[in-house]
Amino acid sequence: MPSPTDADVNWMRTVARIFRTLQSLVAVHCRQWRILTGVLVVALVMLNGCGPHSDRRAVSGKVTLNGTPLDGGSIRLVSVGGQKQMASGAMINGGTYMIPQEKGLVPGKYHLEIYAPDNKSKPVFVKTSPDGQGVMTQPERIPAEYNVESTKVVDVTADGNNQFNFEIVTKPGK
Repeated sequence: MPSPTDADVNWMRTVARIFRTLQSLVAVHCRQWRILTGVLVVALVMLNGCGPHSDRRAVSGKVTLNGTPLDGGSIRLVSVGGQKQMASGAMINGGTYMIPQEKGLVPGKYHLEIYAPDNKSKPVFVKTSPDGQGVMTQPERIPAEYNVESTKVVDVTADGNNQFNFEIVTKPGK
């Protein structure tokens, strides 16, 4: 069981104070009250072990496209390998992204995908199935090796700052 945080300790002390206050108000000092109080305290301590403890880590970084901070897009990280399936992501604004701890990732390796549709261009048809069906969508500004064909992996660590920067350069003529 993980060590309790200061907030957990304060919470347990508050619960204990409430029990003592109730006990004083009712003025019941019988054996059953002490047994009930003890059982409730033990139950609350056990439940606290299932509480908001998190191994998740915040992830952040910068994304540039051809040397300029990416003005808008999204980043997605999906677990790879034998670890439990997990994914998280964030919007990229002004070249930065931030996945807060509560939505962050547990330590491990993650497949990277970055998307940034070109909202200034006319929509294009993209096939979504082998039989020719598809959708109209904005053309993608980010090269496929950073999204649909990505083989890039980042390593989220328990004791690192987990800041990942990406300098994306499009090929000439794209």
